[in-house]
Parts: sequence; C-alpha cells; structure tokens
Amino acid sequence: MSDLDLREAERRYRESGAEEAAEHYLRLLGRAGRDVEALLVQLERGRLERNNLQLAAYLGSERAREALAQIGAEVVLGPDDFVRWAEGLWRWGNEVCVRGTLAAAELSRAGGALPADWEEALRTAAEWAEEPCDRTYRAAEAYNSRGGGLPSWVYQTVTAAHCPPRLTWQAMQGRWSGCRHYIIALHDLSREHGEDEVRAQVARRLIAWALGPSARLGSAEASWGRDGGLAQAARRGELDAVREFLQQGADPNTRQLGLYTRELLLFDEPEALGTALHAAAYHGR
Repeated sequence: MSDLDLREAERRYRESGAEEAAEHYLRLLGRAGRDVEALLVQLERGRLERNNLQLAAYLGSERAREALAQIGAEVVLGPDDFVRWAEGLWRWGNEVCVRGTLAAAELSRAGGALPADWEEALRTAAEWAEEPCDRTYRAAEAYNSRGGGLPSWVYQTVTAAHCPPRLTWQAMQGRWSGCRHYIIALHDLSREHGEDEVRAQVARRLIAWALGPSARLGSAEASWGRDGGLAQAARRGELDAVREFLQQGADPNTRQLGLYTRELLLFDEPEALGTALHAAAYHGR
C-alpha cells in the first residue's frame, strides 16, 4: 500500500462521509500503523467518545494521549501512587472501577481455576458491569449475606457492583469515612501479585476495552445522578453547599440514595468533604 492509496482513501472519506469510505480508510490506516489518525476518525464518526480516550490516556496509552493532544482535550495522567491511581478510576464511573477489579482478578487465575463459589461471585460482578440494571444489582447485593468463606478481594469486588464509593459515619471514631470496595479489592490483589503487575493488567484490559467497538463509558456523575455547581462546591468541602444538601434531605449514611444524597457523595476529596459534613451536621445544619 502506498501513501498515494492512503491519501486517496482519505479524500474519498472526507468528500463523501460515507460509512463504506470510512471503513476503507480505517483499514488502510490500520495497515499503515497510523493508530492516532485511526482514533481521530473513530472519534469523528462517533464510534469513540472523548471520555474513552481520556480513560485510555490515564492508563498509559500513548496513542490516546497523542490523539487528545491533537484535539486540544484534557489529558489526565495516572499518578504514581497506587491508591491514588485506583481512586482516579472513579472519574469514569463505577462500571469502569468494577471492570478494572475484574481485570486484576485474572491474575489470580494464572495458577489454575478458582473455586466455584469465587467464580460465581466474580461472574455476578461481571454481569452487572456488562448490564447495570436492577436484576444484576440485586444479584450482587445478595452477597451481603453470603460473604462468609470468600476471600476479601472477591467479596469486595462483587460488593462494589452494588455499592459505589460513599461516605459513612463512623460513630465509634466520630468521623466520616470513605467506603470504596473496589479499592480494597485492588489493594488486596496488589499485595498478592504486586502493585506494578496489577496496574499493568488493569491497563491492558481497560485500554483494549475503552478503545474497542462496544465500550460505553459512564462517569462518576452518571453513577450517582446529575451533577451541578452546588455539588461541585460540596465536594470541595464548602460548608454552605454541604449544609444546603443536608437541608434538602441528603443523608450520607443512607443506603436508599435520593438525588441530593447522590450529588453530595460524588466527592473528590473525602477528608475535606467529611470535615464539612461533620461541621454542617453537628453545628446547626
């Protein structure tokens, strides 16, 4: 294939915008190893969204980073610290967090098949990640009473499918505490397999998925409901915004999440928000 063939394919695609012309152009880009250009065409065609590229870039995909740079979009790089890196996955919603944990779980299968009850729990989490709905949510939630006998990382993975990150009031300690099941699972797996290996495995699987044909990424906002300026102020720990949410009925310790509670719990800095929640709740909300 010559450069002339590639230029001609691009010309036909640009002039016609036809699906057949796009497919032909993408095939030639693939053969030529022009991965960044192929990503940009897929973005133009609506086959990929910017969110997909940003997740892939966060996980280390150089082609995704270059594609984002070419369109002037934000590129967020994953931090070196393992826990902060795991926390960053929440930016793309709970489905991505659960998918990432399931990817890391594959490392535990390297030595052979897992026990049947472990596999059943992981399959339940995977079914929720593929089709988040009431049926799969309830199936994962059923493990609340079935956790005994499962290793922590298995139980935390299936629990993450029905319990996204939230804040809970720890009465004995007198403070608000973050509850992030997928991070516990990833941490447990990293102690068994090493942080670098877990990060690499999650990156391999999630990059391939995010840049593939069927990925539909959510966001932290989508996982909890709509988001707005008031919620953003609350997440920064601004006392007036937190107090407003509490006055509207938000309850950070509830398991029945209404609109205001969902927005309140979409937190970026749990310690700052926890401090503000405590002040608002116990000093004249």
